[in-house]
Amino acid sequence: MKSLVFLAWNAACVFPVLLSLDPWTPVVYWALAALFLLLRRPDRVWTLGAALATVALLGWWVFLANLWWTVGVNPFDRAVFLGLRAAALAGISISFALGVHASELLNEAMQLLGLPARWGYALFAALNALPRLRDEQVHLQAVHRVRLGGKASPLVVQAVTMLARAIRSGERAALSMGARGLENPEPRSWFRPVVWTRADALSLGGGLLAAVLAFVFLVAFHLFRFGFY
Repeated sequence: MKSLVFLAWNAACVFPVLLSLDPWTPVVYWALAALFLLLRRPDRVWTLGAALATVALLGWWVFLANLWWTVGVNPFDRAVFLGLRAAALAGISISFALGVHASELLNEAMQLLGLPARWGYALFAALNALPRLRDEQVHLQAVHRVRLGGKASPLVVQAVTMLARAIRSGERAALSMGARGLENPEPRSWFRPVVWTRADALSLGGGLLAAVLAFVFLVAFHLFRFGFY
């Protein structure tokens, strides 16, 4: 299954939740997104359970915050709706993150959707740089403690040093992409060629159909209510 197909499935789950103000739509599409993840990555079942428990805590916090500080008509119902919607949106996002690799998604977007190579590789370089920031900060703190006799350096010093490292890393990435001719609009060869197949089309149609049928079910039984805050 293509990562683009999985992206379309999750996008189809997000939009109804964004436009709903009822307790049923977020739950239905949250469950549908979890099902999509298990269809793509069955090995993620335990990770998904832990993520959903964390998301439930987020929804509970949003519920309490709106219940305490919201004024107007039916504050309890509004707090419930907003808490469920926040939990569902976070759950759908986490389900997508657990089921897709950024490199695969960008590779498919460049080959199948015509995303310019310089944009695709720039996004890939940025996404790869983010996980290294924490490791670089830990290394930087250790170096500063050695130089300062065991004392931690001020946060401002750490921030400036990290910014300088990020700039140097960005320059190296830009030089690397320039050396590979990413500004050249001519056709490119690919290390991992991607071809859209009939199975991908059927998978895309099946997932979108499931999302549409869920919406039809909610509307038919008067469970969906349009609205947003």
